[in-house]
Amino acid sequence: MKTAFTNNLSRVPSKRLLVAGILPSKRIRALQNIGHGICNFSSIHGLRYLSKGTTLARFMWGLAIFISASATVGFMGVLWTLYATGTTEVRILSTRVPVYDRPFPAVYICPQVTFQLNATRQMLIKQMNLTHQLSSAEENGLGATTDVLNNLLFSKWLLIERSLKRAENEFGNKASVLDLIDFEPIMAFPKCRDWIVFCMWHASVIDCCSNFEFDRRVDVWCYVFNSNVVEENRKQKSCYVKSTESAISYHPISDHTPVDSET
Repeated sequence: MKTAFTNNLSRVPSKRLLVAGILPSKRIRALQNIGHGICNFSSIHGLRYLSKGTTLARFMWGLAIFISASATVGFMGVLWTLYATGTTEVRILSTRVPVYDRPFPAVYICPQVTFQLNATRQMLIKQMNLTHQLSSAEENGLGATTDVLNNLLFSKWLLIERSLKRAENEFGNKASVLDLIDFEPIMAFPKCRDWIVFCMWHASVIDCCSNFEFDRRVDVWCYVFNSNVVEENRKQKSCYVKSTESAISYHPISDHTPVDSET
């Protein structure tokens, strides 16, 4: 005997027969059973009250779990943003082979020689003893002289002559001041303490500028850190400290020091 339900199923295609045969109420009941099972056997304390507690308890615990999950997601998002937008810091980590024992232990740091217009302008004004209001020709001469300084790199040496002629033309009768200027890049090269902030060697803070040497490369000026030299200096300093401590320990001050008697 066919019922109305079986008659309706007979009209449904075979591929959808199983899905259509589950009533909506049974679907909801199955989802509820799955949710109760997850809440009852979950290690999260608050989830158990979502299945066994009253309506108010379910609401409160659901709100608490939602706030906790939202705060966790937000905190992880902030951490990821800080990580993604943070600066990259390069460090030389210690390995089995010490850095100072490698064949080429020197590290060269060569900042680009770029002369700031304002700093160069003030330097030239001081050397030229200009106390009056500068004319347009003098301002142009200062700019041309700055171009000379910026062309001191090896790849721009061909532009120096043109920049010097332009500076002479702009300065006019004051062009002789160019003979007094030292055009070596070392005059305006970045100072060590302006860009080297913190240095460590063998887990000890060292003075960066006393351990970096100023050296001339083919086309630029560089700061050089030679680990062999620094290591030798460190060993000599440690030996000196130990010898000083031993000298003090082996030559204690006597408690019976004679006192000059007063006459």
